[in-house]
Amino acid sequence: MDSSKSRDLRPLPRTVSNPYAEMLVSVRHSARLTRSELSSRLGTPEHTVALWEDPSFEGVDLSILKRVARATRLRIDR
Repeated sequence: MDSSKSRDLRPLPRTVSNPYAEMLVSVRHSARLTRSELSSRLGTPEHTVALWEDPSFEGVDLSILKRVARATRLRIDR
């Protein structure tokens, strides 16, 4: 490797594939629940809730957001 050449080490931009991630985190925080508490209410493993809250995870749809809203007893306005 030629040490005289500088390398650009800036992080790559993060792609958002999951438009619901931020909403899921917000709903959970509004309900004052941890991921563990929410996963217990949903009957879902905690790591699944973590995936749903990851902006790069593509497997989230509106039905999951509705499940979380029901589990937290919060209403989601469109």
